[in-house]
Amino acid sequence: MCRGFHSLQKDEKMVDVTIAAGGKIFKAHKLVLSVCSPYFQQIFLENPSSHPILLMADVESNHMAGLLDFMYSGQVSQISRTFLYVLK
Repeated sequence: MCRGFHSLQKDEKMVDVTIAAGGKIFKAHKLVLSVCSPYFQQIFLENPSSHPILLMADVESNHMAGLLDFMYSGQVSQISRTFLYVLK
């Protein structure tokens, strides 16, 4: 199943949320983000929208990319202090 999620992420199939972080745009799926993060789940429950756009002002693009990769694959390719900071 994780391969399917990873494929959805890479091909941007059926995306329903856009995230802006560190000057970059990321396309994602509300369901994946909600299952992996109570923070995102709460955002989507409090602000129902068919395709929300989230502005993550204090998040660097490489942190967001690493977090999304982890959410979709369940794997961390390289542990770093910056990535662990995002997980907090």
